[in-house]
Amino acid sequence: MMNPILRKEMKTSFRKHKIFTATAIYVFMIMTLAAMIIIPGGLLTSNSSVPTVSMVAYGFISALQLFLVYVIVPAISGSAISGERERQTLDTLLMTKMTGKEVVKGKLMSSLMVVGLMLLAAMPVYGVIFYYGGVDIIGFVLTMIFIMAHAYYVGNISLYLSAKMKKSIVATITSYAMVIGINFALNIITGFGSMLMTLVVLNAVKNGSTGYQIGNSVVSVLGYLSQSMGTSTAFMSLVSTVTDVKEVDFMSTMFMGIGGANNGIVDKIIDILPLWLFNICFVAAMGMAFQMMTSRVLSPKKKKIKAQKGVMRQ
Repeated sequence: MMNPILRKEMKTSFRKHKIFTATAIYVFMIMTLAAMIIIPGGLLTSNSSVPTVSMVAYGFISALQLFLVYVIVPAISGSAISGERERQTLDTLLMTKMTGKEVVKGKLMSSLMVVGLMLLAAMPVYGVIFYYGGVDIIGFVLTMIFIMAHAYYVGNISLYLSAKMKKSIVATITSYAMVIGINFALNIITGFGSMLMTLVVLNAVKNGSTGYQIGNSVVSVLGYLSQSMGTSTAFMSLVSTVTDVKEVDFMSTMFMGIGGANNGIVDKIIDILPLWLFNICFVAAMGMAFQMMTSRVLSPKKKKIKAQKGVMRQ
């Protein structure tokens, strides 16, 4: 059975001109970027290095879509619950038979539906790239999964703040700040750990310690975690994979250990769990955690409203 909130949003949101205006601007930006790469690259006039130009265009277009997700989703989700509060309809919504979890899911799915519409609207641009080769359908599907995973992650953060804060504008601005802050903090923490272990390894090498190889491997693992939690590097690893660039060689160069040897630890990890796949799992887990917290924020309010309703009846 379809979520009632999602059904309502499907009937009302797509009738608003703002959605179609935003989608038109979004597609225009994608088309402009594609033209800036394809035309100067000679994709329309020459058969030489055609796959290379199409792969570059694919990477830049996908990166722009990921960036726009981080711009659009907080603007939509940041006012999803706080907007109901401002319109004084939140109490009415929580008095229904829907649980807090169902309310959160409905609001989240409504936001993701808009993102899906925009990704779908950009399909003709990708069609041009597919025509000239360099990227296959599987790679395209993986890229869309990556983008939607981050939309899910950012959407849940925005919904949590929307449930906690009374004003939509405050929730939206805080959502932008929190998303940037979380990504920055994760890279700082793991990057600092990697740097610290590098100093330990250097000291071990200087003193001739046998713990050099172990410490070197730890540095490589910390570097892997740092880069996989970072959106930009994980996305680069995905693009390098789907455009036939050897990801293992690319990442091994980044994480070479002291003296140029890392015991193949990074290669082994990436063979099992590529950076982009780890990143998808990580942001999905973070999104689920924020979704649970949002449900817990709404559940006490729902119980309180029902209790007040019972008192009024008595």
